Amino acid sequence: LLQKAENGAERPIFFFFKALQVAELKYTIMEKQAFALVKATKNFRPYILSSKVVAYVPHTMVKDILSDMEISSKRC
Repeated sequence: LLQKAENGAERPIFFFFKALQVAELKYTIMEKQAFALVKATKNFRPYILSSKVVAYVPHTMVKDILSDMEISSKRC
């Protein structure tokens, strides 16, 4: 979780780590990125509820995965 300082510089204020389970290791890179974003959002929920949030992920299709209204339980 990053916070933007008054001078515009971003600095980390929290870190999050979750080891993947055996089944999760079989996810594609795109699925792992979406999974990480969902888990981090849940973890940092109290901090981001009243803030503007911008998520950066390396793969552009992650947005499509998360936008899909029928996300399988595998991806969540």
